Amino acid sequence: MGSQYAAARRRAQYLPAVLLCALFSLSAAGFLGGCGGTGAASGAAASPSPSGSPHPGGTYNFPLDYTPISLTPFGDQTGGNQVQHQIFEGLVAYATRSDGTLVVAPALAQSWSANADATVWTFKLRRGVRFQAPVGREVTAQDVVADFRYGTDRANHAYFSYMYQPIAGTDANGYATSGHLGVQALDRYTVRFTLKQPFASFPDTLGNPFAWAWPVDYLRRVGRARFEEQPVGTGPFLLSRWVRGQSIDLVRNPDWWDGASGQPYVNRIHFRIFPSVSAELQAFQSGLVDYTWVPQGQVAASRTLPQVRSGSWSAQTVPVLALTYLAFNMDDPVLGGKQGLPLRQAMSYLCDRQAMIEAASEGTFRLPTGLVPSILPGWQENMLPQTYDPATAAALYKQAGSPRLRLVAFDAPWFRAEARQLEASCAAAGIALSVRLLSWDDYEAMYTSSGGPPMSLTGWIADYPAADNFLYDLFYSRVSTWSLGTAYSDPAVDRLLAQARSTADPARHLGLNQRAAREIIADLPLVPLFEFTDYRLTSNRIGGFRENGMSWVDMWELWVR
Repeated sequence: MGSQYAAARRRAQYLPAVLLCALFSLSAAGFLGGCGGTGAASGAAASPSPSGSPHPGGTYNFPLDYTPISLTPFGDQTGGNQVQHQIFEGLVAYATRSDGTLVVAPALAQSWSANADATVWTFKLRRGVRFQAPVGREVTAQDVVADFRYGTDRANHAYFSYMYQPIAGTDANGYATSGHLGVQALDRYTVRFTLKQPFASFPDTLGNPFAWAWPVDYLRRVGRARFEEQPVGTGPFLLSRWVRGQSIDLVRNPDWWDGASGQPYVNRIHFRIFPSVSAELQAFQSGLVDYTWVPQGQVAASRTLPQVRSGSWSAQTVPVLALTYLAFNMDDPVLGGKQGLPLRQAMSYLCDRQAMIEAASEGTFRLPTGLVPSILPGWQENMLPQTYDPATAAALYKQAGSPRLRLVAFDAPWFRAEARQLEASCAAAGIALSVRLLSWDDYEAMYTSSGGPPMSLTGWIADYPAADNFLYDLFYSRVSTWSLGTAYSDPAVDRLLAQARSTADPARHLGLNQRAAREIIADLPLVPLFEFTDYRLTSNRIGGFRENGMSWVDMWELWVR
C-alpha cells in the first residue's frame, strides 16, 4: 500500500489536488498580476483580525480544480475526496495534535483492541450514530460488514480495493475469494476483523474512504446510479446540489452524532469547480472562494501581499505525508549491493537538500529527518548521516573507479530542480552524470516493464498515517521491487519490520520501526530529499481553518467571522 509516482497512478490520484496535478501545473499558472481582491467570499467583508469565537451560520467557499467523478466511498476518488470527507466518516479519524503531528482518533468506533500478534482486531462502535436522511436509522456492526463485503466484491469495482488486501479472505488485489471474509459482527455494536498476517497499523488505515460507513441496503433499494447522485453517509454535511462541471453544495446535517458542541458551524459549503488553477487563483483574488494554491515562483511575493500583511489573508504551509527520494536499484551491478555503497554514499553527499528545496518550492518544502515524515509521532529525530559534502563525494567516487552514472526522473517541476542541483554538484566534484527527464507515461512504463533504472528521482504518498506505510511497503523484501524499484532486501530488516507489524504496543512498535529505519539508512537504498508541504492562501473571514497531513480540511470546525 502507498502511492509511488511512477507505478501507481490510480492510487496517487487519492491526493490529486495536492501533489500529482496541482503541483505539476502550478508553475504554469499566473497569479500576482491582479492581486487586488479583498479575500471576502460571497460578498462578505474580510476581517483583518484573527480574533473571534465560533458561531453558527454562513457559507464556506472552497475551490475544486477537477470535476469529481464520484462522491461515494467506493467510486473514483479523482477530484472529489475533499467533498466526500465532509459527508462520510470511518471507524477512525485523522487528527492533528498541538505539536503538529498526525494521529489516529476515535470516530464511529469509540475503542478498539488487538490480540497478541495483531492479527485480530475488535472495534466497539459508538451508539446512536445515524445515517443521514433519507435513511435516518442507526449504524450497526452489520452495516460495517456489509460495506466491506460490497467493497471486496470484484463486480463492484471499488476504487480502493487494494486497501482491503490485509483482510483474510481477500486476494492480492483486495477482492474477496470464495472463502470466508474476515469481517464479522459479533453483536449490534462490535465488529471483528481477522487479517491474513499481523498488521499493527491496521486501525491507521480505517480513516480512508474504503472504510467509510454508508448504507448498502439503501443503495440496493434505490440503485447504484441514484446513490451516486445522492450519496448518504454519517458525516456533518449532506449533499444538497451537484451541478456537474460547475459546483457542489453541502448543507449542515442537523442530526450529526458529534454536534453537541454546535458543530458544524457553517450552514453551507459551496464547492466551485474551476477549469484551471489560474482561474481558481483569480476567483480567490475576487473574493469568490476562501482558499487557493500559490503557484511555483510566486511564493515569496505572496507573503508580502498587502492582504497578507493586513491580516485579510493568511499564507500557510502545511506538511503532508509525502517524501521525494534519490533511489538506487540494489540489483544494479555498479550502484547496488555492498560493492555500490561508496557510490551511493557519494551521491548522498552531493544532495544539497536546502538548495533543492529553495529551487523546487521557494523554501516551503521541509528538510527530511529520515525515511518517515516528521509529522508522524516519534519521527522528529534526524537519522540522516550524510550532509552536503562535495569533497567527500569526489573521494568516494574516485575510490569506486569513477564510473559514468545515469539518472532518470519524471519531468515535473520539483524533480527538474533536484536533477539540476545534482547535475551541478556532480560537475563541480568531477563526477560524470547524465540526466534523462521522461514524460509520465514513459516514466511509468520504465518502472512497470523493467523494474526501474539504476538511479532515479521518485516519491511516495502515504495511504495512511503510519511509519509502516513508509518502511514495510518500501523496504520489506517481498514488496521493495514493485514499490520504488529499489529491490532492497535484508533479512535482519525484514525481521524487524515483521516484528513491528506483530506488536500492537505503541512504544515497542515505534522502537522496532526506528531500529529498522536506521539499518536501512546505513544500507542507503535511497536518499530522502525533502518532505512535501501544501502552501496556500486562505481568507481570514473564516475562523478555525485547519488542514491535516492527509490534505483534508475538517470543514465542520470552520466558522464565518
